[in-house]
Amino acid sequence: MALDKLTRISVFLKGKDLLSKPLRKAQESTKDLARQIYETRQRIKEIDATNKNIKGFQALKKKADQSANTLNKQRQVTRRLAQELKATERPTKAFRDALKEARQRSQELRYAHRKNIATLKNLKPALKAANIDTRNLANAESELNSETHKLNAALINCSILGNALNPQQSRSAYSRAILCLNSLVFNCASALGSAICNTLLRCSFESSSIGE
Repeated sequence: MALDKLTRISVFLKGKDLLSKPLRKAQESTKDLARQIYETRQRIKEIDATNKNIKGFQALKKKADQSANTLNKQRQVTRRLAQELKATERPTKAFRDALKEARQRSQELRYAHRKNIATLKNLKPALKAANIDTRNLANAESELNSETHKLNAALINCSILGNALNPQQSRSAYSRAILCLNSLVFNCASALGSAICNTLLRCSFESSSIGE
C-alpha cells in the first residue's frame, strides 16, 4: 500500500511537471516580447531627447550668430564715433554722451554673446554622447527620424503580436499540457492500475477546466 501511495505521488508530480513546462515556455515568450517593447520604447525616448537637444543647439547657434553679427555692427559704430571724437577739436557733450552710450551698448552685446556661446557649449557634450556631429545636424536629424519611424513600426507590430499571443499561447500551452498528461495516463495504465490512472484523469480534467 505504501509503495502504491509513493508511486501515485511520483506520477502525479510528473504529470504536474508536464503541465508546467508548456506554461513556463509561454510565460518566457511573453516576457521576451515585453522586454523588446520596453527596450524599443526606451530607445524612442532617447531619440526624442537627442532631437530636442539638436533643435535646442540649432536655435542657440542661430541666436549666437545673430548676437555676433549685432555685436560686430555695434563695434563698428563705437569705433567710428571714437575716431570722430578723436578728430574733433572741441567735441560737444552730446557727442561724448553718444560715444559713452555706444561703448555701453557694445559691452552689453558682448556679454549677451558670450552667454549664448557658453550655453551652446553646454549642449555639445550631450550631443557628442549621442554620437551627433554638430557640423552636420541636418543629416543626424534625418537618420534619427528614420530610426524613430522604424522603431514605432516595430512597436506597433510587437503590441499586435502581444495582444494575439497571450490568449492563443495560453490555450496552446494548456492544450499541450493536457495532451502530455493524457499520454502519461494511458502509457502507465497497465503498470500502475486503475486507481492511479483515475487520479491522473481527474488532474487532467481539472487542469483542462482551468485552461478554459
